[in-house]
Amino acid sequence: MPPADEAAPHHGALTIRTDRLRCALIAAVGIPLGIALILLDPVAERDPVEMLLSLAGGMSLGWGSGALGLLFREPLRFDVRSRRLHVPRSSNWRFTDVYPSPGFDRIEYSPYNARIYQVRADGRRRRLPVFRQYTNRRDWAALADLLLEHSGGAPAQTSPNPHEGRIQLGSCR
Repeated sequence: MPPADEAAPHHGALTIRTDRLRCALIAAVGIPLGIALILLDPVAERDPVEMLLSLAGGMSLGWGSGALGLLFREPLRFDVRSRRLHVPRSSNWRFTDVYPSPGFDRIEYSPYNARIYQVRADGRRRRLPVFRQYTNRRDWAALADLLLEHSGGAPAQTSPNPHEGRIQLGSCR
């Protein structure tokens, strides 16, 4: 039996789970920070700094609430045979959106910006509401490999170190 942190075998369907720790941390920091920045803002004259603090509070509250919603959402499912991606709707818990939508031929993974697109026959693309930052890294790598395998691209990087291969900036003395 594989360990719990490894991706499930993808014979019929691949499940792409949410990175629960990352979402919990974003929610634990974003919601209280957003509430503090909004409620503790003095109601004096509106200068640009106070408006930026209110904007930062609203953005923190939005990111925290979104991450909290992802904690309770069902995982994404990719049907390997039909090559369809099932994405649960965040606004309605009973339904899922299935991609590619009518009018689109296929879905593709872009290794350049790590996003998934649905593509029409004429080549026009539309980005799907799926974000790599909130998913389990191994599950995402398995999905990217399946999509790249179909399109003839190179396999995705599956290293547990996200900084591997990046340019490191430092100071010179």
